[in-house]
Amino acid sequence: MTTKPKGNRAFDWAHFNAKRYADTNYAKLRPDDQYFLGLMRDHFVACAPAPDSIGVDLGAGPNLYPAFAMLPHVGRLILLDFSVSNVRWLREQVHGAAGYARYWDPFWRELSTVEPYRSVRNPRADLSSKTSVERRDLFRLVSDPTYDIGTMFFVAESLTDKKDEFEKAVAKFFAILKRGAPFASAFMVESDGYNVDGASYPAVSVEQEKIKESLGSLADELKTWYVPASDAPLRHGYAGMLLAVGRKRG
Repeated sequence: MTTKPKGNRAFDWAHFNAKRYADTNYAKLRPDDQYFLGLMRDHFVACAPAPDSIGVDLGAGPNLYPAFAMLPHVGRLILLDFSVSNVRWLREQVHGAAGYARYWDPFWRELSTVEPYRSVRNPRADLSSKTSVERRDLFRLVSDPTYDIGTMFFVAESLTDKKDEFEKAVAKFFAILKRGAPFASAFMVESDGYNVDGASYPAVSVEQEKIKESLGSLADELKTWYVPASDAPLRHGYAGMLLAVGRKRG
């Protein structure tokens, strides 16, 4: 018997173990994340907005590398997340006295092989001075085109088991970007959910073509890359990862 989807609100996001998730997924720079970092870096270098721009990472979660990719291209950076535990983790990593954990250093080094990343002398200080972390509900964001550049990594397909909520999340991301804003977004392809510290969390199993279709009506200059799950996958229960870059249509 097929289990009826429950939707985003049915899951306990307040107690999501952000530290365990970050330690499990990012304590070592994996080849797939390294590949995505380079592609995102090159995209943002090629079409970056003015230096005083405002960037957003929607559904930032316990992941700093999308923020790193926007850092030298913005005057302000906003990290949005709904989970109380994710917000707490982000604030500690961004504004804590010691700065972010040392295992993020290889992620920054991957970016800093080229300008303008190379000229950032102290990325911990820059991240802290430019960045605000806000607790916000993605589904209740006002659809106001506020941001000049944006990222959304492993969010739309990983916050719900309902396909209509996946579509709403993608649409909401584009609704808060200005016309022509460069973006990068990543997705777990054909995911069946995931486990963090013994708790189960949802996913929508979306295929590559469905993701491209969802983005295609909202983006110009859309490019995508797919990395299949390797012999040493991040976890069980997904086919691969897809990165999409482009600009908001218009």
